Amino acid sequence: MIKAFNNLFNVIKRNKTEIYLSAVIFLGTMLLGFLISKLNSSIYNNKLSNTYIQGFNTITIIENNLRAALYLIIGNITLGLSTIIILVFNGFSDGIMLGIHSKNLAIDTILVKTIFHGIFELPAIIFCGGIGLKTLSICIRTLRGKQSEIKTQIKDSLILFLLSFVLILIAGVIEGSIVPMLL
Repeated sequence: MIKAFNNLFNVIKRNKTEIYLSAVIFLGTMLLGFLISKLNSSIYNNKLSNTYIQGFNTITIIENNLRAALYLIIGNITLGLSTIIILVFNGFSDGIMLGIHSKNLAIDTILVKTIFHGIFELPAIIFCGGIGLKTLSICIRTLRGKQSEIKTQIKDSLILFLLSFVLILIAGVIEGSIVPMLL
């Protein structure tokens, strides 16, 4: 078990550039969306902020998050360009929603709606974003004259995806089954 965690840590360490870039893009645009929503009061909608997403259940939440994860990964085809666009869009829209909720809901309600599943979902999305930036990273390394072992890159991507898949499942169960009971 300890060896598996060490291997996982090494995979994350080998891919830290892509993971950090994914995190900076996503969290940076999330902060930007949050700040814009706080500055622009016309963006607030009490009805939207006071309801939990209707029609979503554990399965649809997991499907939605897996779809987003796959779109991020498929960004390899565009050398990461579509991955960057998806990270920007999702980060910005999540930031706006967080800003809307912070205007109209108590902090404890916001924490219940976000933190319990977010601690699993955010790393999964960031890891998948890192996978989607893999071809861009390989191209940049190649242009700099550095070799990238493709077999290791593919293996690392598969491990990160499997980790993300498990995190998305956990987050989906929490968001779809546990969070609604707490609200």
